[in-house]
Amino acid sequence: MSELSPQQQDVVDLRSGKVVVAAAAGSGKTRVLTERYVQHVLSDGLRPDQILTITFTRKAAANMKSKIVGRLREAGRLADAQIAETGPIQTIHSFCERMLRENALEAGLDPDFSVLDHSDILVNEAIWKTIAELDEDEAALDVVRLLVGRLEKGTTSAYSILLSMVKSALRGFRDSGHDLDETERLYESPESVLRIWEEKFIESLPEEVRRLIPVNDLPLQARVDDAWNMAKQLGIKGYHKVTVKITPEEELVAANHTCGLVRIACRAWRHIEREMDRQQVLDFAALERRAVGLVESSAATRSRLQHQYKALLVDESQDVNPMQYRLLDAMGIDVEMLVGDEKQSIFGFRQADRELFIARAEENTRLPLQRNYRSAPGILRYVDDVFREQFENYEPMFESGKVIDLQEVTERKYEGVEFWSIPGFDSIAIAEYVEQLLSEGVEAKDIALLARFGKAQARLQDALEARGIPARIVGGTERFYVRMEVRDLGNLLTALTDPSNDYALLCVLRSPLVGLTADSVISLANQKPILESLGSAFLANPEDHERLSFFLDWFVDLLGYADRIPAWEVLATAFERSRYWENLLRKRQGEQRLANVRKLFSIAATMPDVGARGFAQHLRSIRELNILEGDAAIRDENEQVVTIITVHKSKGLEWPVVVVTQTDHQPRGKSSSSLYAFEIDPRTGMAVACLGTKRSGYFDLIADRRREREKAEEWRVMYVALTRAKERLCLAIHPTGTGQTFGGLLAKTVGYKPGAPPPGIRIRED
Repeated sequence: MSELSPQQQDVVDLRSGKVVVAAAAGSGKTRVLTERYVQHVLSDGLRPDQILTITFTRKAAANMKSKIVGRLREAGRLADAQIAETGPIQTIHSFCERMLRENALEAGLDPDFSVLDHSDILVNEAIWKTIAELDEDEAALDVVRLLVGRLEKGTTSAYSILLSMVKSALRGFRDSGHDLDETERLYESPESVLRIWEEKFIESLPEEVRRLIPVNDLPLQARVDDAWNMAKQLGIKGYHKVTVKITPEEELVAANHTCGLVRIACRAWRHIEREMDRQQVLDFAALERRAVGLVESSAATRSRLQHQYKALLVDESQDVNPMQYRLLDAMGIDVEMLVGDEKQSIFGFRQADRELFIARAEENTRLPLQRNYRSAPGILRYVDDVFREQFENYEPMFESGKVIDLQEVTERKYEGVEFWSIPGFDSIAIAEYVEQLLSEGVEAKDIALLARFGKAQARLQDALEARGIPARIVGGTERFYVRMEVRDLGNLLTALTDPSNDYALLCVLRSPLVGLTADSVISLANQKPILESLGSAFLANPEDHERLSFFLDWFVDLLGYADRIPAWEVLATAFERSRYWENLLRKRQGEQRLANVRKLFSIAATMPDVGARGFAQHLRSIRELNILEGDAAIRDENEQVVTIITVHKSKGLEWPVVVVTQTDHQPRGKSSSSLYAFEIDPRTGMAVACLGTKRSGYFDLIADRRREREKAEEWRVMYVALTRAKERLCLAIHPTGTGQTFGGLLAKTVGYKPGAPPPGIRIRED
């Protein structure tokens, strides 16, 4: 094993107190975490079950556990290695679950409670139940009436808009750790909403300006304007002016709408909590909330945790959300090390708050891990030069401390960086360039195509496979539940439990379960009711006639008892008696389809009490709620295939050759162009609704701040993408473009000029 660098050794050696490690991409943080853990055992005399180690994903936890166990075995500590294999090296949610089960009585839970990966169905049902019970809540009813009245002649469902807005409110309040009782109190009336807005707006101003706001009877807008003018006269600088046009009439309308909408959300929130208590299930938000509540309220639990754990290690700390930080603080473990990189904070949509990590670093001992050991020097020079321009106080990963004049980039060497001249996103052109890489001796397994948006993955895979280049989508396209094979089996379950559903039956006949031609299916569609006509139907295609006869033999028999056995058993019988497997494998991407069917069957097997009708309804509900789930894995990681993965899923991974495929979009946040929208600042709980009226100035204020956060996060996403490459970084960009897209900026930042790329950069073009 190679020696640790001086920076890495400093992190390992400083093991007392609270330490924050600012670890750049490729700086060896996993190795440092592993070594610090091992030294806690070897030098500090701690047992592995006394070291609480938190990671962001199950895969990261398994990887770290493997490395720690290996190091302990190398050191001859076999007993400690065995303890570490079952010890507390886990995700934050796994830790919360474990703690709640161990303290179930104090937490008021059944020790056998279940954890929901997806709670969308439960949340959806709670919202509909809430709306149905709004008999006496006039503020909430006004919101429903307003939406229905304005949209009844349109094509958009008023209830779908209402559902979306209420779910946004629930995410903003519930998932960010706000208290339900306090939220109800703050939003109990339009007057209280207006007070919140004014307070939160004033709090957002620089302290120097807040002190200058006069106390008089003038409207807030006039008083704030006076304060800004006075600040200007006094020469106060160093901040951006916070502007908002406050119109009392419009604010009152918005306050009424916001009050009603938040009250719907709070009532739905109570339904969710009651239903989770009844079923003894918890989603991730409830899991965190119950864990925090237990530790903060129970001195006995805190004492047990402090006795049990003597050291805390947290990986990917920039992605920890406010509730999770509360939990870490409440436990009160004296020896603590948080490792993270604010430049890689890309999970804001999950309520991750990088500012909390930055604040921790300022309050405690901060140690840097600055040097990147992953990427080739030319790639590091390029990445450093790009992000010096984008990130404030950027710390270079290659030439630490060296000041570079970007006006003299002709001396910079960017070997290993390629610009693929592609105007816009073009999967076919990308596949052609990948083919060139392969012809130059690059192995397929060494290439990763990084997509910013999930929808691009399937297009990239199709383009590669059209050229005979095998490719896999890591983590799936997250559209498992809308795959045709999943829909086909859902239709089979529906047809078996509702024979009058002609649409479901026709879909089954066309699917690989039967395999009739389109002409035959169209012919049968005109013979209603379809099931009764199948026995005597005449099909011009002899093969279709034989297929239909074979289908009826097993379908009619299964129809007689399908509603009395579990869904998994219905599927197993259909698989056994039909020709489904062989028909499915003949389809394009048959191997992937087969893997998805097996995955669906496994899901059904985990629900042994759910019948065919219930499971079919479960699949429909998941599709309606757009719940994301990846395809089943079908390839070995060492197989010679090109990897296709989103940037978010690539975090923590690396490849010899990385192709960043989508740079044709601008670094900006999502706009709130809809007339029906809900904005919330999760940190402050300041929320504003817009229901088809003129927008409140406060609404625009929150929306603008959110877009600024998202714009900054877009650059961090690009940083993650560019730092995955070890030997070659390929950017699919249009380097001569003049727009403010990522592609144009990535080229211009390093001084690209048509026909004269910076030294070392290779240009591929038609």
